[in-house]
Amino acid sequence: MYSQNPNDLNFPILFFDDKKEISWTLEDAVRGTQIFGGIGSGKTSGSGKTIAKGFLQAGYGGLVLCAKKEERAAWVEYAKECGRADDLVVFSEKNPFRFNFLDYEMTRTSQGGGQTLNLVKLFMTIHEMGKRGQGGGAKSEDQFWQSALSRLLFRVIELIKLSKMELTIDLMYQVITSAPRDLSAFHDNVWVNESTCLKCILAANDNAKDTDSFRLVDSFWTQEFPSLDEKTRSIICESAYALFENFLSGLLKELLATKTNITPEITQEGKIIILDIPVQSYLELGIYAQSIFKYVWQQAVERRDIDKNPTPNFLWVDESQFFLNQHDMLFQTTARSSRTCTVLLSQNISNYYAVMGGGMRYKDMTNSLLANLSTKIFHANNDHVSNSWAADTIAQDWQMVANYSSSQSARGSSAGAGQQLVHQVRPIEFTLLKNGGVLNNYEVLAFLTIAGRPLKDGKNFMKISFDQRV
Repeated sequence: MYSQNPNDLNFPILFFDDKKEISWTLEDAVRGTQIFGGIGSGKTSGSGKTIAKGFLQAGYGGLVLCAKKEERAAWVEYAKECGRADDLVVFSEKNPFRFNFLDYEMTRTSQGGGQTLNLVKLFMTIHEMGKRGQGGGAKSEDQFWQSALSRLLFRVIELIKLSKMELTIDLMYQVITSAPRDLSAFHDNVWVNESTCLKCILAANDNAKDTDSFRLVDSFWTQEFPSLDEKTRSIICESAYALFENFLSGLLKELLATKTNITPEITQEGKIIILDIPVQSYLELGIYAQSIFKYVWQQAVERRDIDKNPTPNFLWVDESQFFLNQHDMLFQTTARSSRTCTVLLSQNISNYYAVMGGGMRYKDMTNSLLANLSTKIFHANNDHVSNSWAADTIAQDWQMVANYSSSQSARGSSAGAGQQLVHQVRPIEFTLLKNGGVLNNYEVLAFLTIAGRPLKDGKNFMKISFDQRV
């Protein structure tokens, strides 16, 4: 009943029982996986390691994000054990691989490549990542400034493209900083001779003066921008400067804004990219760099032709609370059609609520993301919110519940039973699961549920066991 082709949806990546009756197929994997477990619960060394090695043994390519310093070493060991060591590509400060995301998006030949609107969307997504890293989230009153920044980015990118100069973050920065602050600038000989913005306008005029695109760009830089209220213009420009500044010097420039000798598409050929910029070592820089790479990689797998590139890909994110953003929710809705297996690991659902920004909107976004992750594995946990959520996810069922009463009256005692809806797995049971180690003979226990899949005894859940030594 199973396919022997690892690219087929009916291929069994692994089995959750010794009798090989409970399979976990590619069909299950591409619908997404969430693993929850408290610190020391064995989620990484139990179900995490088992699934990771299943992907490697099947020959899949993928992207691995690193929150902990030991993540790279763990995947190197997994790859060696599975005969995949030659497929590893470690993207780090110490290795020679570099990825200029702007040049990549500008020059890629696939559909949509080089389109200004797509480039602006990329920058605005990076802008949102930066705001989240600083503890900010999207607010309704920010909509004006978001739109204004987006419009500024659109006009500066269009100007550089029409001038036929190389589109770089450094040039974008120079155009904005040298743009006219008032109409009198055009009568200032020093500004006229030194302004990068004006040089681009003149070059664009030579190349495309009779086009609608040039007329819009010319009007913006020579009339609208210098006529803006000074305070308004200053706020918009500062937002752009903050966005560019990270890529003008330091590690982010070195890794993501110099040259390109690695692209996300190599995972479609079976390579595994490890983003070895661990959060433990690089802090916010590590989150920012990996989130950018992840976002561009997600876009690349979404647009691929699976008939030409059928090798399934996986996205592996341990300590996923560091890297989630609004795009992940949308990405997961189409992951099946792109044959992408997302695996997120985190301690508890409260982590997600916190990093998504707080408030009902972000709670709903988190629940939406989790609803699109069909496989859920719950390890030992003492987080009340997560355990209650896990119990509700596995759901209630009708069960016979006995009752007994007694009194000193002539009636004496009575007993009875009736059906009641109760949790199939009570929240307390998640606190008692074995978490491996010597005391538990290296056994890790967890509860498994897969949407649409009856498991042991026809129920929608089962208790599974992992040996940390295997």
